[in-house]
Amino acid sequence: MRRHSANRTLALVATAVFVLAPIAIAAQQAASSQAARTATLHERTKAAGGRLTEAVPDEGESPCATLAELAARSPLIVIGEVLAHRAHLASDQARVTTDVVVKVQERVRGPVAAGALITVTMPGGSYRFPDGAIVHQPRPGYRPIRDRARYLLFLRESRPRTIVRGTVAYELALGPQGQFELDFEKDAVTPAAGERSHPLASRYGGLRIRQLLTELHAAVPR
Repeated sequence: MRRHSANRTLALVATAVFVLAPIAIAAQQAASSQAARTATLHERTKAAGGRLTEAVPDEGESPCATLAELAARSPLIVIGEVLAHRAHLASDQARVTTDVVVKVQERVRGPVAAGALITVTMPGGSYRFPDGAIVHQPRPGYRPIRDRARYLLFLRESRPRTIVRGTVAYELALGPQGQFELDFEKDAVTPAAGERSHPLASRYGGLRIRQLLTELHAAVPR
């Protein structure tokens, strides 16, 4: 009887271990994953040996195929030259954002004048921490913005509304697909959407600037 009871107890213990072990492992993995998510970007960079590259998450914007689609959802549209950019940590210490200073050369739509300086805040960029650690957060599939280059930009006020140097900061209205580099020396348009599968890249990549502007002004009558 005692032997039967002991065997039964051992069986119950073995069953409990068999059932609970995977639960404990899953809980440990979940805790580790949560810790990784809540770690600051600096902590993640140091854990990676002082150099970290991680992609900016997809912003979830549906792909646009034409300038008219972009214009319909963009309160501010400008052509301007990038004067400078500066990367910094976001307030949550978990991601990099880049402030881009743009001198407006032509206002297509919106409350700014030619000659004005505006700040466009973009997700991602490269940031060096005070201890020398460096994090790089690229936007997969999209070309980065360049200083001294000229762009057609489809913008809206930044969300949440942010004031930079006394004026409202803007952001790309539909993510990086609202960014087109205009190379006047080569008379060529380069959409930020770099993958040929993107409808904007296949439609506007390599287009002459005059053709692009003709379509733009037809979509946004003055």
